[in-house]
Amino acid sequence: MKSKFSYADGKLLMETGAPGKHIFKMITPLLFEDESGNKLAFKKDHLGSIEYFYYDSLEGLHFGSDSQKIHRKQPFPDVAEGSKYKSFIDDLHALDIMGAKSGSRFEKKQMIAGLPSFDPNAIITRQTAAVMIQNLKELKPASKVRLSGQTDAWAVEAVTVLVSQDVIDPDTTVQADGTVDFRSNQPLLRQEAAALLDKAIK
Repeated sequence: MKSKFSYADGKLLMETGAPGKHIFKMITPLLFEDESGNKLAFKKDHLGSIEYFYYDSLEGLHFGSDSQKIHRKQPFPDVAEGSKYKSFIDDLHALDIMGAKSGSRFEKKQMIAGLPSFDPNAIITRQTAAVMIQNLKELKPASKVRLSGQTDAWAVEAVTVLVSQDVIDPDTTVQADGTVDFRSNQPLLRQEAAALLDKAIK
């Protein structure tokens, strides 16, 4: 789970995917308190820069969150500045989830993955990726979705859930009649994987 912080007018704002937004008041320069009295503390690294935070309660989840700061990395030279996939690729690169294919280049080719029940040298289809993401995240359907195009029966539920949660790439759109073609049987491209993983993590 990723969290974004901003500070203005004496208030600290934390934005986190599922739980949403929290506003904190400062107790000391590195210690804050939310509207329910839960504490959030920042910790500096050996150079004196803020590197970690701990939050003792996330709304509705009832667990502590111990997190480290994400450091942006040098962008891949073969990912165009105006690419609609750039932000997703950059996010996953910073998290060390998806690095360079070779050297320092992202190389937007089909993503190859290995699961015990799959050939690690096989090309992963978009519907296979949907099932793997759904197995990882266990997302719940957010709305009614009607799929168009061909999706195998074993992947329909996972694809439907991802689409309902807006875990889709920029080239997947809802049609005028309300249907969505996930292009399930097409090979998953690395840029599409970046978009799906980044949205699932958020």
